[in-house]
Amino acid sequence: MDTTTRALTRLGLGSGIGESESIEDVRLWLRTQLQRPQAVLAGTDLAEIVSVIRTLREPHRAQGRAGSTS
Repeated sequence: MDTTTRALTRLGLGSGIGESESIEDVRLWLRTQLQRPQAVLAGTDLAEIVSVIRTLREPHRAQGRAGSTS
């Protein structure tokens, strides 16, 4: 495995299609990744986000509770 592919795999979520071929300097690529602006959830209330996360987690938590009682 070459250095670029190793860096893309270990330092991120993997490369996009064709990305590894276009990267000349892995360190510069990493710096660029870290300097990207963070996504902003505009117009979304934090309480609403928490509610959605809890709703999505509940089936998994219920399954865990059911499995631990047997």
